Amino acid sequence: MTVTFPKGFVWGVASAAHQSEGGNWNNDWWAWEHAPETACVEVSGDACDSLNRYAEDLKLFANASTDTLHQHVDEVVNIGGSGKSSVARARRWGRLAAMLAGSRSS
Repeated sequence: MTVTFPKGFVWGVASAAHQSEGGNWNNDWWAWEHAPETACVEVSGDACDSLNRYAEDLKLFANASTDTLHQHVDEVVNIGGSGKSSVARARRWGRLAAMLAGSRSS
């Protein structure tokens, strides 16, 4: 079987916030995974942990010969259910954005 893609087609990679961050216990997805009647078969745990491995992930992305990256970040990172945002998490994602911006200029 031969598959042909249209001119201008680009390959990319993507992930969702809960998958990316992992260990984020204070969100709706975590609550759904652990609810007594959940349909979830396997909880995500630390998932792929891009929150802490973003530099490695960016290198993998760069070496994969893809053209686009969609990295979804949980907009509200809630500390202990307090409703406060995590400054540390926001700074990590800011560093990832800066790395991505730098890779575009080289």
